[in-house]
Amino acid sequence: MDNRISQKLAEPAFEFAEQDKWRSVLADNLKQFGSLQAALYGGLQSATPGMAFLHGYQCAIRCLDADCPAETLAAFAVSESGVKNPKDLATALTQEKQGWQLDGQKSHVMLLPDLLDDLYLVVKQEGRLVGVKTSTNTQGITVTKQLQAPFVSDIPHAAISLQQVCLTDEALLAEDGHAQWNKPFRYWEDMHVAAAMLGWMYRQAGQNGELLTYWQQLEQAFSESPEYYAEQSFDLLDSVSAALDVAAEELDQACLAMWKRDRMLLVMGSNIRSRVKARVMGGK
Repeated sequence: MDNRISQKLAEPAFEFAEQDKWRSVLADNLKQFGSLQAALYGGLQSATPGMAFLHGYQCAIRCLDADCPAETLAAFAVSESGVKNPKDLATALTQEKQGWQLDGQKSHVMLLPDLLDDLYLVVKQEGRLVGVKTSTNTQGITVTKQLQAPFVSDIPHAAISLQQVCLTDEALLAEDGHAQWNKPFRYWEDMHVAAAMLGWMYRQAGQNGELLTYWQQLEQAFSESPEYYAEQSFDLLDSVSAALDVAAEELDQACLAMWKRDRMLLVMGSNIRSRVKARVMGGK
């Protein structure tokens, strides 16, 4: 076993309420290790699958923006109510006399209203999609609804409104918000959340060595294809999900109940990934 894994297992697992603790652990991991390793180690110290998801997601953000500080909590917001195709997004960036102005709404944003530092958004600008970044403290950003998710319910999510949010030129980070951010983020999130869930399950389900074998396969696959799905990525991620379900048979009653609820996150990811796979393989 990796000595670092042993060290993480020797430390207590944290829950969402222990905010100073897990923020410190997340920052330390991001400073010391690559994003996928940081996701695994965060999962090893997570008390719930929701906390593992949170750490995997935050590590995936660092693929979207390598300059995102380790201490920063950030979210990537694309979804809008009633919009299924990115080209139909309504949140718009317009040029005003004083600079750029952002108006619209996003239906799902993690860690609001209290903890989020920065937002990365895909928005419409003169008929094209661009990627912008802003602080959640920027005037004009308000929480409109606190969401109650049926899974990973320990991690807060909210809908937001953006009204006359002023941005500078430096806020425009991606000229093609779909190709540079939206399209690859699904892959980055898949890989990092899978790594974090392997860490959580390894701790909670009797330290099953097969789970670390899958982690090593994830690490190898990600090193070979860091930007987007390779053909073997689809089967590997499906195998990881299946291995997690098998290992879950060794969970205690409380952890099993959490897993049965929160595994729906992976099921949803698998359903989306199957559609991506059909497009990728169909284009070969």
